[in-house]
Amino acid sequence: MVPCQYLIGVFMLLLSFRVPYIMGEGTEAGPNVLFLMLIFLPLNFLAATQDIAVDGWALTILSRKNVGYASTCNAVGQTAGYFLGNVVFLSLESADFANTFLRSADNQKPYGIIDLAGFVFFWGWVFIISTTLVLIFKKEVDNSLESSTGNGENDEKELELGIVETYSVLWKILKLKPMMYMLVILLTGKVAFAATDGITGLKLIGMGIPKDRLASF
Repeated sequence: MVPCQYLIGVFMLLLSFRVPYIMGEGTEAGPNVLFLMLIFLPLNFLAATQDIAVDGWALTILSRKNVGYASTCNAVGQTAGYFLGNVVFLSLESADFANTFLRSADNQKPYGIIDLAGFVFFWGWVFIISTTLVLIFKKEVDNSLESSTGNGENDEKELELGIVETYSVLWKILKLKPMMYMLVILLTGKVAFAATDGITGLKLIGMGIPKDRLASF
């Protein structure tokens, strides 16, 4: 986890200095979509790897009675991250929002409080500093071996499943009727709303609604 987070932080710091070029600011060509894809592909790869590492770390760092809170923390963190990276950023980056709610009438500016480069630069340092604090102050303790029944031998056997055995158990779980019903619902539940979710925002922006106002609601 630590190497991934350091790489993400360094990647974001370096990326922040090239944001105007990447976004095509000051040019008629606009953003280079292919270059954007090549830039964010390794960043997303590192983020996905870090996500898996954190999930695995949670299974060992939390005691057996608290391991269920890992998914709760994950859900809360994703919601907070979406809010900070979307709603908060678009609002603070908007000149209209800043002039209306954050600046006085005699201090109006044609730009927002922050820009994309500064936002990426800030979170790059947040990644590096938070990872350093975790590395220094958090000691590795494997709480997954903590016995909850008084028979440590039986508890430890649960951790000895290999890859084949793990996927075998997963396959047996997926064949259960309740799981099959749940999978059908999860895989098809968004089909009816896919067009609405994907196009509504773009249509509203095309009709003149500022993206920062759209994000606020």
